[in-house]
Amino acid sequence: MLDAVEALDFAEPYEVFTTASRLHGRSHPGEAPLFEVCCVARAMEPIQARASLRVLPDSCFADSLPCDLLVAPGGVVDAAVACEETLDWISLTAAQAQITASVCTGAFLLAASGVLTTETVTTHWEDVGDLHNRFPALSVQEGPCYRRRASGHLGRHQRRHRHVPALGGGAGRAGVGGSHGAADGLPVAS
Repeated sequence: MLDAVEALDFAEPYEVFTTASRLHGRSHPGEAPLFEVCCVARAMEPIQARASLRVLPDSCFADSLPCDLLVAPGGVVDAAVACEETLDWISLTAAQAQITASVCTGAFLLAASGVLTTETVTTHWEDVGDLHNRFPALSVQEGPCYRRRASGHLGRHQRRHRHVPALGGGAGRAGVGGSHGAADGLPVAS
């Protein structure tokens, strides 16, 4: 989670994965949930999302567990992009995740952290030019609202080409991660 995060950009993935777990639980009583979803921020302090929504993180960078899926949400990400602690956490967490994705301007976080380097990407239509100018090695596409690769799709960007293992029947850890303060946090799923 990060200050000035767009609520939809973290809440929608959060809702998708928690709903998948809930529905799986109905048809498979007694089995482990498909996903353990958590919101991760730089610190354990409330996040001030856009439109004044306050959100409490479940974990902070220092205490976060490895995840299978990392989702970087969008919003006003300038402070997070300027925070080395945030970028280091994203880079380390993405390297351990099976899938790393972003929603809207979360692409800036993945590019600034070195997770996206030369891939084909997209972002919010108002920010396409800025993403291209700041990260010219990326192939920034206008138009599509999501990218689809291999056998699965997730949000706007995929770093790897596999389903989340939990979608295939195994349990997975999901989180929403990011930072707080000078640069806040992101959604993560595993």
